[in-house]
Amino acid sequence: MNSVAIIGTGAIGGYYGAKLLNAGYDVHFLVNSDYEHILANGLKVDSPDGNMVFQKVNVWNKPVDLSKCDLVIVTLKTTSNHLLSSILPHCCYKESKVLVLQNGLGTDKDSADAVPQNEIFGGVCSIAANKIGPGYIKHIGYNEIRMGQYLRNGEAAGVTENLLKISNFLNSAGISTVLSENITEARWRKLVWNMAFNGLTTVLNCDTKVIMNDSEHRKRAISIMNEVISAAGSCGIHIKKEFTSQMVKLTDEMAPYLPSMKLDFENHRPLELEVIYRRPIEQAKINKCDIPEIEKLYDDLLELTRR
Repeated sequence: MNSVAIIGTGAIGGYYGAKLLNAGYDVHFLVNSDYEHILANGLKVDSPDGNMVFQKVNVWNKPVDLSKCDLVIVTLKTTSNHLLSSILPHCCYKESKVLVLQNGLGTDKDSADAVPQNEIFGGVCSIAANKIGPGYIKHIGYNEIRMGQYLRNGEAAGVTENLLKISNFLNSAGISTVLSENITEARWRKLVWNMAFNGLTTVLNCDTKVIMNDSEHRKRAISIMNEVISAAGSCGIHIKKEFTSQMVKLTDEMAPYLPSMKLDFENHRPLELEVIYRRPIEQAKINKCDIPEIEKLYDDLLELTRR
């Protein structure tokens, strides 16, 4: 496994792509708005783990021009997932592995539907990183992907041989991985934080520290996290209630942070409401799980986007 395609070169794709470039691998970036800039100036990443600058990178703005690669990493915003069927076939051959590093529920299936012949792996990223300019990524902290294999029949795959191979490949580039036997469980765990803080920072127009330091906002965030755990439980994914306390402690210890949805809203980009809110809410409704705080937050976000 030597060649890698990065589908979507924002904060996540830019950072992990740079780590793989730095390790000497053949990396190809599919880029939209930053194409001309990266073509002329390269890719820059500031990181506490060491800054990285690449003057020349393999960058493309048309899927048809992409090389077919051993590993295809999907870091596209999920608001563009309708484009996957016109992107992934151009960079996948039969044995290519697809790693989906996207937020929310159902994203692994979105890629699986686009390339029915390929093995799909999902990952949730514990990372604080922002794109602060064209081709310019600022990595603030954390660097871990919790990943597992996705099976089209919906079952938990366990730790498979190919999952181990991808994990070892990423580890060789300094990317930390934790293996999950059930990628759907990993996605629900990530939603515990994402559904609370992506939405609240956007609706309240603030960073995470403001929420944690205000008693009412803090209480609301905790209620949302507990509701996510209940919704997951209704889907057969059992997360201990203590997980909320762990997320509260983690957020208390974080520097003030603006999640991706807050940044998307500030920059007038579409919000990932479908995969982070609507799909989980629909699952909870099907299973008759009551989640009033989450539904209220979703309504508030929809109202913001209507304005």
